[in-house]
Amino acid sequence: MPEPLYNMDYLEQTTRLLKNLKQTSYQPFAGLDSGTIADIGCGTGADALNLLKMLEGKVAILGIDHDELMIGKAQSDANGQTGIRFETGDATNLNLGDASLAGIRAERLIQHIAAPEQAYAEFYRVLQPGAPVVIVETDWNSITFYNGDAGTAHTLNRYLTQENVNNGLAAANVIKNLQEAGFRDINLEIFPFSSRSLDQVVAILRIDYALQQMQVRGHISTEVYDTFLTALRDADQNRYFACTINLVVASATK
Repeated sequence: MPEPLYNMDYLEQTTRLLKNLKQTSYQPFAGLDSGTIADIGCGTGADALNLLKMLEGKVAILGIDHDELMIGKAQSDANGQTGIRFETGDATNLNLGDASLAGIRAERLIQHIAAPEQAYAEFYRVLQPGAPVVIVETDWNSITFYNGDAGTAHTLNRYLTQENVNNGLAAANVIKNLQEAGFRDINLEIFPFSSRSLDQVVAILRIDYALQQMQVRGHISTEVYDTFLTALRDADQNRYFACTINLVVASATK
């Protein structure tokens, strides 16, 4: 069985490299002093634990993820701390009552949901009036490589947006989706991520896997695959490799 694309090591490396974005995504919850915040698509629970620490136990934290292995790691890392719990669940069909949450955070979750409007509707349903929601997403359509054949890079861009995940336009549509779900007071912040390291880009964006899949699915030939990767490696070795991509943090209230 192949290794999952977004495994625990991937999530932990991403957490370390995106500290400023993380802190921005926590701020809408800073003034809360009661209720429960849900981190939906919580992965291994690092953000849920950060929220618990930031709020000093005044607010209960609920981490939800569909992956049982991720939830198991989150429960282990929580190490019996009070005020936080983790459980499996489906973002499009939450096992929560109407108006039961004081806040929701979802990071790089919506891009994996084929029908995002269902998730947004669920978020709206389970939030209390005036409660904040925060959506963090990768704008796959913004990825740019400054090395290798531009045509191949464009094909990679299209693959990452249209096939790599269920909803590669999650970032581009976040404001539209929030508005259609009924949210107000919408705010958007953009975090440009640039790297001069091929290893870092592979760790964060998994372009190695994407290129392999493009070859398997016939989007590029073996020759094009080899030539493009060689160009990226040469650029990295000679210190002129460069790649950029945008991430967004959108916040709103019910």
